[in-house]
Amino acid sequence: MKLYRKKTIELLPKEGRILIFHHWDTDGISSGALVADFIQSIGDYQIDFVYPDVGTFEISLGKNVKIPSEKYAAGFLLDYSVPPEDILLLQNRLEAPLIVFDHHLKLAPDKDEVLYINPVARGEHGTSWPATTLVVTEGLGLNPSNYTLLGIARDYGHKLLKSYIDSFPKIKC
Repeated sequence: MKLYRKKTIELLPKEGRILIFHHWDTDGISSGALVADFIQSIGDYQIDFVYPDVGTFEISLGKNVKIPSEKYAAGFLLDYSVPPEDILLLQNRLEAPLIVFDHHLKLAPDKDEVLYINPVARGEHGTSWPATTLVVTEGLGLNPSNYTLLGIARDYGHKLLKSYIDSFPKIKC
C-alpha cells in the first residue's frame, strides 16, 4: 500500500482542533487511538472524538450523527463505510481537510480536500486488509501495535489474528 504519512502531515495545520469520527466497534475505537497518537506526535492539537450510538451500522452524517459546532482545522473519518456524498457532506460541514481511512468496499469521493485511504476501494483484496487499524498502521508508516491487532481481532477473529501476530515479531501478546 502507498504511504500516506507525508500527505496526511501536509494536510494538517501546525495546531488546532481535530475531529476524529470513528465507528463504535473495537476496530473503529482502536483506529481512533492510532490516529490520535500519531497526530499528537507531530503537533499541538486538541482532539474531539465523535461516534454514533453503539449498534448503529447505517449512518447518515446529515441525519442521525451530530457533529459538534466547533471550528475544526481538520477531520478524520475512520472505519465507516459511508457513501461518497456523506463524506463530502462531512468535509463541507468541517470546512477543513478530511482524511478517511477505511477497509470497506465503497467508492471514493472525488474532491481534493478529501484524502481517501482505502486499498479495498482501490481494488486490493479485502482479506489483505481485514481492519481499518491495519490501513491506518500501513498508511501512516506506523509500527504495528496492540491497537492494530485489536482491530483485526474484532473484525476477523482469533484464527486470522494468529497469522498477523506471527507476522509482527516485535509485538509480544
